[in-house]
Amino acid sequence: MGFKMMNCQRCGREIQRESPGQKYCSSCAKDAKREALLKANQKYRTLHPDKRHASYAEWARRNPDKVRAHNAKWNEQDKINGWQYSRMWRERNPEKVKEINRRYRLAHQDQRRNGYRQWMRKNIDKVKERWKNNTIRRRALKRNTDGVHTYEQFLDVCESFGWRCAYCGCELNPNTVTEDHVIPLSRGGSNDISNIVPACKFCNSSKGNKTAEEFTGRWPVPGGGELCALASSGTG
Repeated sequence: MGFKMMNCQRCGREIQRESPGQKYCSSCAKDAKREALLKANQKYRTLHPDKRHASYAEWARRNPDKVRAHNAKWNEQDKINGWQYSRMWRERNPEKVKEINRRYRLAHQDQRRNGYRQWMRKNIDKVKERWKNNTIRRRALKRNTDGVHTYEQFLDVCESFGWRCAYCGCELNPNTVTEDHVIPLSRGGSNDISNIVPACKFCNSSKGNKTAEEFTGRWPVPGGGELCALASSGTG
């Protein structure tokens, strides 16, 4: 004698009962079995974390190729998602990011300081260029002046002047040359390269906030190199 019809307790579909204790249709029975197995696995992992880690470590040791393939797949597909999530989290939590960075700086002061010193020793030319650009840019920003230039552009100007001071004509080199504004920034001069000339340290400091025409009348000054040398030596 066959069993009566019944309704599946999960999906409610009417089916032919096949056993006395049947609760689900065949499709829902597979889903219920899968869910019960997942719950059992989760419970086991919670109760036995050490065994779980040891089991995975042993599996990874026996299957290095599978581990490498899995990691490569993760790097290609999920790493971008990780970066996106990290960027979104930082955008949503700026104060937490500041606090994390502050704690890191406090905890690694010596490491950061030593790392920066090593970088400076290896990149002395970049340090000099950065210092010069920052000094000039800071002065320009203070006075809200227009125009910018690069250190490479200034070197081109030095070449055009034959590596001589624009005011006294004395010979210069990368260690003795300074940047001078023909029209001072304090008097509305631009920080553009068209307003920049090479000058020795003595002429630059002596010129002050005068224009080039006010300082020399005309430049370069014939024989000015000898005057500059005498003034620098403290004679005359």
